[in-house]
Amino acid sequence: MDSILFDLDGTLVDSAIETRTILNDMRAERGLGPIEDNHFRQSISYGAGSLIKSALAPRDEDLQPLIDEFRAKYRALTTPRSSIYPTVVETLSDLKARGFKLAVCTNKPQGLCEKVLKDTALESFFECVVAGGPSIKPKPHPDAIHVAISSLGADVSSTVLIGDSTTDQRAAQSAGIPFIFFASGYNDGVVEDQAMASIGEMRDLLTLVKTKSQLI
Repeated sequence: MDSILFDLDGTLVDSAIETRTILNDMRAERGLGPIEDNHFRQSISYGAGSLIKSALAPRDEDLQPLIDEFRAKYRALTTPRSSIYPTVVETLSDLKARGFKLAVCTNKPQGLCEKVLKDTALESFFECVVAGGPSIKPKPHPDAIHVAISSLGADVSSTVLIGDSTTDQRAAQSAGIPFIFFASGYNDGVVEDQAMASIGEMRDLLTLVKTKSQLI
């Protein structure tokens, strides 16, 4: 095992605070009261459209302008380094030092993903970033995983995906690679007994890794 793919939101970064700020801003503009994280946390893995439906419940309104508004507000925010999950930086540093190939594989739009990684200073750990775009079908389709594996010069047989949602789990299954469940994320019903392993903190990943080529 020499290549590790990471989901972004709910795996490397807890984006719930920024998401809540944006959604409550949009709700306030429409005369609606604020909502808490538990109202939308399980929708984060499914993208802006699902978040809009969860928080604003638009009926006859076209979703795309609302999605565009959400993303514009997101671009205007700076993602603080405090949003990085505990022990992520140490774990990525250790894995990179051991020679693992690391990549991000997310449904977040490419520009927003790169901004979050830059804001949090995580970008230097990854050899490639495969995010949402018109040419890649979103997870749970395996497109993004295949692109990441190709970009890393890796192989399906030597790659694993770390994620927090059923979207990640199903994508890994479709791509034919093992899935490690990050249980501290936005779990929306991951079937844990179908995951290769579950971890509560990112540093727990290091206890699974014995050498560059062997995963317990």
